[in-house]
Amino acid sequence: MSFHTRLCTFKTDDNERLHGLLFTPQDQQTDLALLFVHGVAMNFYLPPLSVFGQELAARGFHSFVINTRGHDWISRAGNLTKFGGSAYELLEDCLPDLDAALEFLRKQGYHRFVLIGHSLGASIAVFAADDPRVTDVVAIMPPRCFVWPHEYDAERDTWRGARRFVVSPQGSSVKWQFKVPHSVVDDAVTHDLPATLRAMRRDQRILFIAGTADAVIPEHVVKGLHDECNAQKTFLPLPVGHDYRDHPDQLRLVNDAVLTWIAAGDAQPVAPPDQRGRSAAVG
Repeated sequence: MSFHTRLCTFKTDDNERLHGLLFTPQDQQTDLALLFVHGVAMNFYLPPLSVFGQELAARGFHSFVINTRGHDWISRAGNLTKFGGSAYELLEDCLPDLDAALEFLRKQGYHRFVLIGHSLGASIAVFAADDPRVTDVVAIMPPRCFVWPHEYDAERDTWRGARRFVVSPQGSSVKWQFKVPHSVVDDAVTHDLPATLRAMRRDQRILFIAGTADAVIPEHVVKGLHDECNAQKTFLPLPVGHDYRDHPDQLRLVNDAVLTWIAAGDAQPVAPPDQRGRSAAVG
């Protein structure tokens, strides 16, 4: 199925201007939109989510792949008045970004939403899922803000004995070496992801995908978050790494798994009431 691609700009309540790509199937009307949220230092135009949004649009789903203010390592922010990006990112600042994206979509005629996040974007999606219009969440390799309580050294105020992670997933062309800013520690203390999962509505569905080859977010961490969740939940381990964008076979595996899971639920792109009878429903 062919689709339109539209570069969109939306603005948050605190006047942050953000961008995204809206993929809409041609001649197909619906009130359902899929909102994609990237992970650390990523953005709306790089894989894996940009590729996934296009694939879903080709299958009949209206898909919006966005930037949060934490996009890229360093970017311009505050309408070009200050620096932003992942190096300056606070989790609580990203939640208004999703509110703004959902409001932008509402003005386009969408009223039901599925949130799809990868890595940190998966955790952000969970925090934003308290919106009553969100029916489903897809959490692909969600972290607990990169920190775990048993690894906190209170005397030194550090995690893992030092605030530096070296990540080089097997088979990946990407090697990260970066210090974790203290804002990450603050986020982990302030935002309780397991408590948020326990508070999810029972009529919501959530898919947890873990990578058995993930060197960043181990499978047992994702399973632990799954076990905390109160919604209709599915845990799916797949033989993929965290940065699976380098591997077309892994991209296909994740994309197919999410498509199958979405198709099994109620979040289908049917035409809204004012369009039924004028355009065919998408199944």
